Amino acid sequence: MLYRAEIVYHYAGNTSLDSDLAIKIHGAVMHFIPSAIAKKLHLPQYHSLAMYCLSDNVGNVTLYISALDAESSSVIAKLITLPSIQIYGSTVPLIQVKTKVKPASSLDALTKVLRNREVKLIFATPTVYKTAGKYTAPPSPEKYFYSVIQKMNQFSGIAYAYENFLQDWAQCRIKEYELHTKAYPVTGYIYTGMTGNMTLVLPKEETAAQRMKEVLCYAVYSGLGSKTAQGMGGFQILN
Repeated sequence: MLYRAEIVYHYAGNTSLDSDLAIKIHGAVMHFIPSAIAKKLHLPQYHSLAMYCLSDNVGNVTLYISALDAESSSVIAKLITLPSIQIYGSTVPLIQVKTKVKPASSLDALTKVLRNREVKLIFATPTVYKTAGKYTAPPSPEKYFYSVIQKMNQFSGIAYAYENFLQDWAQCRIKEYELHTKAYPVTGYIYTGMTGNMTLVLPKEETAAQRMKEVLCYAVYSGLGSKTAQGMGGFQILN
């Protein structure tokens, strides 16, 4: 099952922190969850927890947090119970305003929501991936889905090769796109990631279209590329 929540906070503190708020929240919540889970979420592996933040212009920030298994969903459950979060580097806490918890869902149920062949992909926060030991962010959206495929296989028991995904992607038609790079601060380092949006027309062939729907829906929960538990690779779909 897949788990997701949207938590709105009010934040009146310093906006020029050394890291994105998602990183600050990630660090804070690690003190409130069992140490075994916190340790697991810091191991160099594909993580079952993803989160990112989007701010508005009235001092509110929305945390989008997802879990790919029941164990990591306990992090979401704990965050919901915290009326405020004191983050490192700020004297002002995040104050919880409202919470929207989505029911736990299967991947099959999620794909049924995508009824149209034309979908708009939103790369909401900068996304990067690592190749040859270096982080990179080319304007090639299909490359960022490698990690999504690996997480699907690991946490959902789906056997789907990335090479097959590329073949399905090649059957799609890119109708329009607006992609650009954007800086993302991570404590003492600035990553440059891809953001923007694109409109994708899914394959006419039904099997390929269904597989693409599964990957896209899963990516909303898993995030794209690297550092998805630290606010990068936030992904949304409009259909």
